[in-house]
Amino acid sequence: MAPLLIVTGEFDFPFVRRGAVFLYEHVARTRLPELGSPGQWQSAAGPVRLVVLPWTDHSQTLFKPSSLQEIKMWLTRVSPAIAEIPFSPWAFSLRTQLRALFCLLSLLIWFPVVGLLADLVMAGKRGTNSEPMISLSTAGVPLICVYALAGSLATLVLVWMNPWERLGLMGGDYLTGLLSITGILGLVALRPEWKSMAHRGRALLCSALAWLILVAGCSPWITSEFVHLELNSIRFWRFPWIAFSVLPFFLFDEQVCRRVFRGLGAWRVLMFHFSTRFVLGIALMLGFFVLRNGQFLVVLILPGLLLTSFLCWCLAAWIHRTTGSVEASGLFGALATGWFFSVFFAQL
Repeated sequence: MAPLLIVTGEFDFPFVRRGAVFLYEHVARTRLPELGSPGQWQSAAGPVRLVVLPWTDHSQTLFKPSSLQEIKMWLTRVSPAIAEIPFSPWAFSLRTQLRALFCLLSLLIWFPVVGLLADLVMAGKRGTNSEPMISLSTAGVPLICVYALAGSLATLVLVWMNPWERLGLMGGDYLTGLLSITGILGLVALRPEWKSMAHRGRALLCSALAWLILVAGCSPWITSEFVHLELNSIRFWRFPWIAFSVLPFFLFDEQVCRRVFRGLGAWRVLMFHFSTRFVLGIALMLGFFVLRNGQFLVVLILPGLLLTSFLCWCLAAWIHRTTGSVEASGLFGALATGWFFSVFFAQL
């Protein structure tokens, strides 16, 4: 019997806990009680062990010292030399917190750097914002309903066809299609007035350079310290297709957040942003549980997706503040999302 170690969290997804129990029972050929509390179970006949960590969700098992301690003890059975390698849970926690702080500082430095970049590129036009405001409703339909209806229609469309499946993404193809169709339908409903792009060239250039600074200067620290992924030449071909696909959504979203709610207060805009992501999250969950059961990855990392979406939205807000262009902030959001999907969703 091959050695098997399963480490999961007390607050992990229900289907993940059921999968852990099924795998343990199948390999150990013994029954387990329902995993309603943390604990440790190990088969008497073979090296099969299941550990449920207390106060831990799905992704926390990657960073908790107790999880790594279990892995080290288990690997010692295979290679006793591993026991000679020192491991301190306290030192590991300290290093993890320092790495997280360093990554946060790298992101904070991005804001003043982009501000200086805008001063150079915009040449005195920084922060110019003469865009007209848009009505708080479109054809009598509240804007939050536009997100809901567009997301629902996008879910139905993806049942019949999803051209983005050819990108070879693990869950990201469905999410790309959802954002693309939602954005197109939203722009059709909103019908924004576009200014001549000849006057937006510097703003778009500043947006592209700001994205390049983020990807080349800040993101490598995060990916190398925590997820150990990068956008190599094999994956890069997906990036322009994803960025172009999600561009309508970010143009629509930026039009709403920066023009419709301009001057109405930061808290109101923030609450509206969270409401739209909640609506899109429901559409995404509906597509997973009812229509697209194979796209499991987007559900496992949904909390991380929401956090990353909020971070991208804050960065795009700074782009709009420094350039005064919703096209520039929308382009930045599309480029950042295209890079994120290409790195974290691509199948080798």
